[in-house]
Amino acid sequence: MNLKDYQRGRNDGLALALKIVQEGGREALEAEIKNRGVTGGELIMNYNESKETVLQLLPAEEVILQFAEECVELSREILVFDVEADGRLLSNGTEYKMLSKVREEAADVELVADVLLDKIYAAYDRRILGSMVGSILIVVKGLGLIHIRKVLHEVCHDLAKAALKLRRARSGENSTPITEEEAKEMLLCHISMIMALDTILFKNEEREQMEKIKEMKMERWAERLRGETADGNGIQ
Repeated sequence: MNLKDYQRGRNDGLALALKIVQEGGREALEAEIKNRGVTGGELIMNYNESKETVLQLLPAEEVILQFAEECVELSREILVFDVEADGRLLSNGTEYKMLSKVREEAADVELVADVLLDKIYAAYDRRILGSMVGSILIVVKGLGLIHIRKVLHEVCHDLAKAALKLRRARSGENSTPITEEEAKEMLLCHISMIMALDTILFKNEEREQMEKIKEMKMERWAERLRGETADGNGIQ
């Protein structure tokens, strides 16, 4: 992690602390610290620091497998939401209320995707991803939320399969006719699709909540990998 990333992470943490104090006072900040399990003078690791720990300690194949699992979980939760929502609308009549579990699983997918991108892709690929997300948004932004949610459900399945195919291409076990580079390109395309769909589905307060979930879970993931907790290496 370079100095700029470190400073940016620290600044983000200070900005979050200031916002909490402004909205809820000192008591709210103390409650947030307690919720994160911070005591005394201990500092909360920022997102970038936690991600750096995960990148260093978790093998690429494990990240790919974790990503596939999270995509399957998100797909399942979207299906559950479709059954439970039963056409209910928010008060503004234009957006569907997303179940908290769907939002949490979407945050998990984004979190692991972020680690995966840094683990096996170059900075150039990140720029390509940004361009693809922008192009997809232009195409799908006019679609209704019901259709977008169904597309996200399908993309999750495709992402899981693409991740596992990349794992096969990298390991050479259960060989596949496509090369590792082809598998990486396919996975990047699917990641861009899910990022674009998430941008449409999760806005404003829901997006803020997702970012908090990602920060908390990245810290927890890093703690588990360092052996500070005894309940496995996953992000839950």
